Amino acid sequence: MAILNLALKYSWFAFLATLANLLVQEVSTRLYVADYSLIAAMTLGTPAC
Repeated sequence: MAILNLALKYSWFAFLATLANLLVQEVSTRLYVADYSLIAAMTLGTPAC
């Protein structure tokens, strides 16, 4: 049962980290509309995890 509990916690954390990453990327893409905006979004989204 402990392994299942650990797997659920890991899955929840991975979901939250992915959500934070995508949210930061979306916001940065909407705020910075210029050349290399995708690179800027990826650069800002990665540390958000």
